Amino acid sequence: MSLFPFSKTAALVMQLLDAKTSTESAFENKIFKPKYDFVINSSRVERCTPEDAGIPSFRIKEFLNTIAYDKALNMHSITVARNGKILCEASFGTQKIDIWKHSFSACKSIVALAIGILIDDKILSLDEKIVDIFSDKANMISKIKLKTLCVEDLLTMRSSVLFSEADSMTELDWVSSFLASSTKGTVGKTFRYNSLNSYILSAIVTKKTGKTLSEFLDERLFGPLGIKDYYWEKCPLGIDIGGWGLYIRPEDFAKIGLLVVNGGVYSGQRIVSEEYVGLATANHVDIVKESDRFDYGYQIWVGKNTNTFLFNGMLGQNVWGNKSNGVVIVSNAGNGEMFQEGNFFKYLEEYFSEDFPEEIENDANEYIELKKDIALFSAYNGIPQKTNRLKKFFQKLFSNHKNKKKLAHLSGKSYSVYNGDHQSVGILPIIVQTVENCYSKGFVGISFEKQDGVDYMTYEESDLKAVIPIDFDNPVLWNLDCRGNNFAVYSKAVFTKNEDGLDVLIITLDFLETASTRIIKIFFEDEENIIFEQKELPNQKFLIDLANEFLTEYEDKPIIGFFLEKFGSEFIEYKIEKIFNSRLKLKSK
Repeated sequence: MSLFPFSKTAALVMQLLDAKTSTESAFENKIFKPKYDFVINSSRVERCTPEDAGIPSFRIKEFLNTIAYDKALNMHSITVARNGKILCEASFGTQKIDIWKHSFSACKSIVALAIGILIDDKILSLDEKIVDIFSDKANMISKIKLKTLCVEDLLTMRSSVLFSEADSMTELDWVSSFLASSTKGTVGKTFRYNSLNSYILSAIVTKKTGKTLSEFLDERLFGPLGIKDYYWEKCPLGIDIGGWGLYIRPEDFAKIGLLVVNGGVYSGQRIVSEEYVGLATANHVDIVKESDRFDYGYQIWVGKNTNTFLFNGMLGQNVWGNKSNGVVIVSNAGNGEMFQEGNFFKYLEEYFSEDFPEEIENDANEYIELKKDIALFSAYNGIPQKTNRLKKFFQKLFSNHKNKKKLAHLSGKSYSVYNGDHQSVGILPIIVQTVENCYSKGFVGISFEKQDGVDYMTYEESDLKAVIPIDFDNPVLWNLDCRGNNFAVYSKAVFTKNEDGLDVLIITLDFLETASTRIIKIFFEDEENIIFEQKELPNQKFLIDLANEFLTEYEDKPIIGFFLEKFGSEFIEYKIEKIFNSRLKLKSK
């Protein structure tokens, strides 16, 4: 990593950590995330009962209940597939199973498949040198320093290059910056997980074919699998990011998992050679620090002691496949995991490791019970099972009536921050702001109104107004247009009281296409003054862990060494907690 991009990255990070200063992007964002239209254009995978796929319904039921009640997982959705069919789908809370989700690093494995197709076509080889492929971008120093760096080194995360995700936020030409970067460790030997390795692989696809990664996949992978509902973000120069940025529906991700578990064949059609899939899902790097369950193949994690593979993205995005029995599990979640730290993978091994038969006799009662539980997990079609459900219905009806009366008193009221003390956090969760290069320009205030019988709260930043529907009965779906980026959001509200007896309005915003949730709490001190508090899920823990790892990695750099000596890691933790847990006093206008 050269000093110049590193210093720009440090400046951007310090802006982001300063809750009183709005963050300015290093370059104008000209590529915006489109609005999801909730129309399914992809082909559908055939459905069947679990028994038709050889797995008892009660086994799936127990698995779903286990992950649902492990709150640390914060599970959004689960898809279970086998033998080319989907046998179970479940979503939790306000989450939706039929929407594309940001896959984070799980999409790296798709890049590996694209590389495999190029190798199968003899357009590319594993030992081809990167400085030869990008000879127009590599200077003399790069050609000497990275002379041995080859395609396989990128696939196995052994480039040793330091130019990383954080630095890419401040640079326009990522290929040139990657080649010009300094290294740490030995090229071709030292494992350093870095998403820019995956980006360079995407750039290789473009270099070799003249097409973007998405265009190539439309012809050779997505097209044959009937995958149409996706969006892959691009770098400032228009190359698909590769290492992150893919929005894809769980069902379509399951198709890719089924392709890999079947050795490169999907629905009878050979897409990738069996030889390459075997190489990609074989252990090439023994992993010690990042995972105790998986080693590393070609942009795909592989089981240490099980015949499994994993497409893994942070915060709980996974495609897990068992090559011994053909089971594929797709998960989306909103937890704080960077790699595979939680219990989810233990549960997968516990419930889906045995040698299931091709099919078993159907058990209608067990299947009905499974369907009931799946319905109960969702906020939209839950079936009350308690005998006192009528009593609960009237209690909820009475409570919501009181809540609506409280909200009616707020209609027409506006509240603003004291002394122009704008908070920079904004309505978008911090993770989403960073991923989409869409930073808040400063929180201004809120206002309440009622239109056509519907209550709304307007969340105002200095350059946008987000009108949030408030409903105490059901979650409400709406679209947030945030500086050209569109997000599907479900909002739900509840009135409660805190320990001091103050009324508290809690509004939860689930950003359905992401792993993130924004939680707003409004404490009403009196008619004129309120406390406005914001939190988000996943919370700050994962970012603190990431920051500490980054500081440790680069503590020998003069800038980092000086920073740690002057401020210490506690300062970073304090700053991160401040932006993840903001609290402001607002006054009535």
